[in-house]
Amino acid sequence: MLMRRIAMGVAVVLCGALLAMLAAAGVETEKGEPADADATEEVRWAPAVEPKALSDNAKRGLAWLQEHQLKNGAWGQGEESTQMGGGAAMKDAASVGDTCVAALALLRSGSTAAKGPYANSISRAVGFVCREVENSDKDSLWITSTRGTRIQSKLGQNIDTFMACMLLSEVKDTMPDKLGNQHVADALDKVLHKMKVNQKDNGTWGDQGWAPALAMSMASKGYNRAAQNGAKVDEKVR
Repeated sequence: MLMRRIAMGVAVVLCGALLAMLAAAGVETEKGEPADADATEEVRWAPAVEPKALSDNAKRGLAWLQEHQLKNGAWGQGEESTQMGGGAAMKDAASVGDTCVAALALLRSGSTAAKGPYANSISRAVGFVCREVENSDKDSLWITSTRGTRIQSKLGQNIDTFMACMLLSEVKDTMPDKLGNQHVADALDKVLHKMKVNQKDNGTWGDQGWAPALAMSMASKGYNRAAQNGAKVDEKVR
């Protein structure tokens, strides 16, 4: 009961933060000027403040992530207690959701897929996510053949799709070459299509998982980030 109350409290906080972000989004043009609704220039998301320098602990964490990246560019969920149910069975199974989380952490450190100390790791991670999306069917909400991960059991079976939307939106037009940018664009378009055709009448994508409100928050944030970075989105979905 205590854990459920904590989860509900976290969900409320995250949903409130999302509403605040939408109400006062720090979207700027590439020139750093406030975005105008009638402006014709491309509008891209930009952080509202300049990030502070990374601590030594943060750098060690990033180095650990880089060291434990799988050969195919993905990350697994890592070890867990045997009492969690899966034990170590899924330790090194490539997980889209976990890969997106790790790649976003590397992105937040200041690297991109084209430059910075973690560029290669980010590029490989994006490549893995794109391949998973490309190999998925056209219309279901699934984008991965991996089933039974911890993040799916906690945040719902389709959290991989929402996390992929977020990652692909953030790396849009930032890959090292035109081919990479095209792969990202195609994969993002497919994810946005899947989200569009599977959205329920009440605006959600289902309530599976232990904390569905958190999955809904990630879905909303990913879809909005796609819009901020110039992807074609359906305003009815938003």
